Amino acid sequence: MGKLANAVERWALEEAKLDSFVLTITPDGNRAMIGFLRPSTRDFNYRGCIEVTEDQQLVELSLDAPVNTPEGRRPAVSDAIARARKATSLSGRIELDMDDGAIGFRGAIETEGRRLSTKSLTRLLENGYAMLDRYLPAFTDVALRDVSPADAIAEANREAPPPLDSAAAPEWDLFPGTGRVQSWARELKAACATSRDASSAWELAARAVVLVGDDMRTCRAVAHRTAVDAGMQFVAVSEDDVTSLPSPAAFRRIAPVMVFLQPGRWMLASEDGESPEAAEMVKQFQRRLAEWVRDFEETQPVLFATSASTIQDVVESLRYVGLFDRFLNVPTPTMLAWGNRTIDIIGREHCGVTITQSPAKVGKLFRSAYDEERREDLVFLRIRRLLASQARPLEFLDLVNLETHGFVEADVPPVESAEIRKTVAYHEAGHAAVAVIDSRGGNVPDYASIIPSATFKGVVVESYEYHSNLGDRVTYESMRHRIRIRLAGRAAEELFVGPAQISNGASSDLETATDHATDAFALWGFAPDMDEAGKSASNLAVRLGNATPSSDAHVEGLVRAFLAKEYGVVMAMLERHRLFVEAIAERLLADPILDQTTLMELAGVHLATSDAIAYALGAHGECQTPSGY
Repeated sequence: MGKLANAVERWALEEAKLDSFVLTITPDGNRAMIGFLRPSTRDFNYRGCIEVTEDQQLVELSLDAPVNTPEGRRPAVSDAIARARKATSLSGRIELDMDDGAIGFRGAIETEGRRLSTKSLTRLLENGYAMLDRYLPAFTDVALRDVSPADAIAEANREAPPPLDSAAAPEWDLFPGTGRVQSWARELKAACATSRDASSAWELAARAVVLVGDDMRTCRAVAHRTAVDAGMQFVAVSEDDVTSLPSPAAFRRIAPVMVFLQPGRWMLASEDGESPEAAEMVKQFQRRLAEWVRDFEETQPVLFATSASTIQDVVESLRYVGLFDRFLNVPTPTMLAWGNRTIDIIGREHCGVTITQSPAKVGKLFRSAYDEERREDLVFLRIRRLLASQARPLEFLDLVNLETHGFVEADVPPVESAEIRKTVAYHEAGHAAVAVIDSRGGNVPDYASIIPSATFKGVVVESYEYHSNLGDRVTYESMRHRIRIRLAGRAAEELFVGPAQISNGASSDLETATDHATDAFALWGFAPDMDEAGKSASNLAVRLGNATPSSDAHVEGLVRAFLAKEYGVVMAMLERHRLFVEAIAERLLADPILDQTTLMELAGVHLATSDAIAYALGAHGECQTPSGY
């Protein structure tokens, strides 16, 4: 059996889980057939066959229904099948055998030497089931009950309306800078209420809109608020479901309605490495979407909206007058607004003061750690479970712990050897101490722990509030601060455990420090020691396009020298404040989780008399990637 047949067999067993299938292989091994039965939703089984032809790199699917069309009604059923094809954007096609009256679904995937996309195969199979289940009753009515093809297919297309978004729409104060979008909401409300010259009103308001912004969640929330203000229903369609949208007839039953299409592959012209059948399915949907927008009915308005980072993210065929022809900017909410939104979702009554009094750093944590909507939804579910299992308010440390250790719920792992625990404790103490010392008390970590996870043995999470106050702008000083913190774990091991006992635990830290320094010297025009007079202009030529070997060598030399020098600075810093480092390490060995309050207390005891530290206690808190061991 060939590679393609092997892949299809694995898919049938592991992904499709086809019951009682029979595999047949021709003697020459060039063709393989998988026969199977699949229950329909109407108390009978479809007879299915997947045929693989190795030399043509072809996978063909057939599904046959137990229907025999009387000879005299076959032309009418053929008419109904043609109408059904026009009403759906799904791949594959329903066919009628004019000789015996059998009805079935046929589809194919041509891999052309590429690896078979099992996702495409699953989609083809599910599309076949969906099309037959939906239209077979109509074909039966035409074949046996003398119903006209037009009436039968029209009835089949009277789908149940899609589910409305039941969540409450957020208020406008979460979205500063959206005055133009709010004006659009008023235009839509006026268009919905217009009876005279409705066509002109909708042409001005738009029938398909792109909300341009960096955050899809924000754009969808803005669309939801807009729909509510305009008196429209709101339906949000996930990326995976866009290409199988029901026809506008279903939406018109709940009109006026705004349909938000989550951005994804459906809006692009092409995608690298995509199979021809998948690309064709997207093109078919784009053509159907264009038809739906052009067939806009003012009396039952169905408005389509989506979001994109730039206008060019939407395929050109959808960007001309009559289609997606209006583009509205949606600014990203501030960290304060995002934090308040997060707290409201959790429920303020469930949050402790470390959350309610610091919404900006809550916003920074969620924006940094949970940038995908599905991931954020999982976080809120995990939080609800956490609240249900404990009799106390949720605190910021709980959020940090969840972000740091992920969604896997586990008991504390067995204690490792005393030697390993000591090394990890000093490693993390080095990170924490340098974060505090080098920021002059501003960056007191939110969290330090020597509880291992799947990817690290210990971790220090820098202050979210400190970094959120810095914003996204990177300065030479902030870049150097990040690098010093990364180097501190390795330096603490050398100073307190001994050079011969330095472990490989600092490898990810060193990699990140190298990346930061490379960006600084290759892309940003920074120079080593540029804070000293006369040295800021020594490295102004940055990489443009592909780097040359000489520029690579130049940057590498700067990076190596800079890291070596900063490592020495960090070593001296830790030596000078070794009592502080030792205090953190000893506390970690006694209590494997230290919060920001504890670290501030230790800093107050051991650094209060230091002339190098001017505390700004209370101004704490960007969450960088945690400095992990």
